[in-house]
Amino acid sequence: MLSVIKYLAISAATLLIIFLAQVAAIYLLPYPFNQINVTLLSLLWLIIYRNNHGFIWLSPIIPIATDLFSSLPFGFAALIMIITIICTRRIFEIFSNFSWHNIFILALIGIILYKFFAYATLWLIHFLFNEIEPAQLPNLISILSEIFINAFTFLIAYLLSRIFARRKIYYQPMM
Repeated sequence: MLSVIKYLAISAATLLIIFLAQVAAIYLLPYPFNQINVTLLSLLWLIIYRNNHGFIWLSPIIPIATDLFSSLPFGFAALIMIITIICTRRIFEIFSNFSWHNIFILALIGIILYKFFAYATLWLIHFLFNEIEPAQLPNLISILSEIFINAFTFLIAYLLSRIFARRKIYYQPMM
């Protein structure tokens, strides 16, 4: 019983830290770096280091908190995050070598999937409900810069963790 309470307390503290880091990244960092999606990067991190499917329940909880700051209708960010994490986790099962370039490609795939699902949702909302103007959608240069800033941030965090933690990555298939 005590281990369950400890696990829940650690999970709640982790969720709070991720949420506060996301808010701090958005409001405290200068322009190109405020596009870092701490929520997505932390969930991609869990795909690599907590190589089991038990963490997927985190994917709707964190975006629900960040939905408060989103321009999307409530719940869309959580849905997009769930779909992205499940798809990226399935793609992760393909990789057998966890070198830095494979991890970078996995991060790129995850971020591109997230951006694709997010902008597909925005376009769907625009065409179905005519609520969002297409001119409000960012251009291709800003989308690509956001993708690469997030991917390089993830790669740097991965390389630093490999230097300091020396934790092995083990494959566990998702049933």
